[in-house]
Amino acid sequence: MTITIIYATETGNAESLAEEAQERLEGLGHVVAMHDMGDIAVSDLEGVGICLGITSTWGEGDPPTEAEPFFEELKGDDARGWAAMRYSVLGLGDRDYPDFCQCGKDLDAELERHGAQRFYPFVECDVDYEEPFAKWLDGVVEALSQMEEPAAVS
Repeated sequence: MTITIIYATETGNAESLAEEAQERLEGLGHVVAMHDMGDIAVSDLEGVGICLGITSTWGEGDPPTEAEPFFEELKGDDARGWAAMRYSVLGLGDRDYPDFCQCGKDLDAELERHGAQRFYPFVECDVDYEEPFAKWLDGVVEALSQMEEPAAVS
């Protein structure tokens, strides 16, 4: 099964978690494509079957600096009709801020608005993110094991 991981990071935490997820999933035999949201356009998600999003929140609920154009494009577009996409999102944040994990919440909501189907619930992580991340990844792996491989289009 091919899995696309998209991440947005300001300090490197979301990227390191994306790399950890990639390593584990590849170890289970999945093909994984990983992309920094600062380096892709929303249109690059067209045709993605499984998408995992890992994003931190910066400042007062803002996306990481390099991912701002991606989030603006995602929020500004009409719904894309991504009904074939299945996804799960992990949000990183700090409970000391009023907009805790806002970018993760926004990514989750926007993927749903564009028609994608959530296959594992959104998870919020505070500054001590290791345990919630591990539980999220375990849940994602278990949910993926229950999915059937999408049929090839001929």
